[in-house]
Amino acid sequence: MKIKNEELSGRIQQLHKDYELEFHYFNKPSSIDNLIKSIEINVKNSISVDIETTGLDIIRDRMLGIVIGLNTKKALYISVRDWNEDDIVYLIKSINSLPNKKIMHNMHFDMSFTGARYNIQLHADYDTMIYAYCLFTEFVYNKISISLKEMTRRFLPYGDYEADLLDFKKQYTKEHKMKQEDFSYELIPEDMLSAYACMDGIATLVLFNKFMKKKIEEVNKGWEKLDSLLELKHKVTYVYNKIKINGFTIDRDMVKKLHSEWSEKIDIILKELLSMKEIKISESIIKRKILKKAQEKRKSLLPLTRCRKLWKESNFNFNSSDHLKILFYEVLKLPVTKKTDKGEPSTDSEVIENFASQGIEFMTKLNEYSTYVKGIDGFLGIDTGKGLWKFTDDNHSIVHSNYNHCGTVSSRVACTEPNKSQVPSRGELKKIKKCYVARKDYNILGFDK
Repeated sequence: MKIKNEELSGRIQQLHKDYELEFHYFNKPSSIDNLIKSIEINVKNSISVDIETTGLDIIRDRMLGIVIGLNTKKALYISVRDWNEDDIVYLIKSINSLPNKKIMHNMHFDMSFTGARYNIQLHADYDTMIYAYCLFTEFVYNKISISLKEMTRRFLPYGDYEADLLDFKKQYTKEHKMKQEDFSYELIPEDMLSAYACMDGIATLVLFNKFMKKKIEEVNKGWEKLDSLLELKHKVTYVYNKIKINGFTIDRDMVKKLHSEWSEKIDIILKELLSMKEIKISESIIKRKILKKAQEKRKSLLPLTRCRKLWKESNFNFNSSDHLKILFYEVLKLPVTKKTDKGEPSTDSEVIENFASQGIEFMTKLNEYSTYVKGIDGFLGIDTGKGLWKFTDDNHSIVHSNYNHCGTVSSRVACTEPNKSQVPSRGELKKIKKCYVARKDYNILGFDK
């Protein structure tokens, strides 16, 4: 079904008209064979492929549709919202069978999602994100996103065509009193999502053509190994897809055991810290500063009840860098060994560990406390909704970390959600490794260079 211009709205409608674009919509699983045959007969150039999903979780989220960019003016959105899994698998296989070269932007996600969710990967030959990463290294160095949205905004005339979709999301979450992170793409009306997806398909193809020209220019200038670099990056994606899909089994009982054990130790250490004279002195300074600041904002004296309330609420907070600065540099009178980006004395874990290694009693105790807090909040995450607990549940105890090989200046792979590449190997926190267990008939091997 061809989508008419009057059926669109906002930025997409204008782009559709100005650039004479053509959007098509399809949602009948019974006609897959005819659709694929039509593409095979009529489309001889490379095509772009992209999936729309309810979210980014490759196990718990589901697919809403697949867009195929047929050329730089024409795209087809296939809605699978109401399809059964067998029909979706058949569609993926059918698209893979097309002889056309296939282009994606961030193929790692699309391929790992379909591989994990439907046990078959939607294949791609080229990834415009990999091209952007290799051709425009200054973007990564300057922390500029190489997402499809950002690349389109910088290199194509379409601008921010996603604006209306984002406005809908903001309005919807506001009206339904919902957090933005709880919003799912299945809440987006089908007409809006299909048009947005079609623009993604077209933008990916246009970007690829521009990047290919840029690649040829760079090779002609003498970058002889550029083709080899691009080929390697694409091959590596398949390796990390397999790792992501297979995942790593977590012993959730061990996570709970460590959480309980470390929580008890935190309570004991915290009581010891709060009873130390250094904290009492720091707290007194903090209370006086808060009262003084509150008084300076008034033309008359603060009421006694207000003073008492401020005094009672101004307890020392170990999560406050301002409170730690008073403790470290006014009370303990430690030398400033490191500063923040804003030029302020630092109070980070490196500073604490440094002074603890010098045998300063208070800092040794604080370092011990910080270590357990880091273990619970950063790695276990039962209370914070982060770490191993967040990415597993009673029905699925496997974590599927994300591997981004297009996100660091050095080209090293960044592992996130959770980060399995930086599990502590020393001290008390090395117990976190006990949470990672081998599957049946497998062993875990560790090595380092």
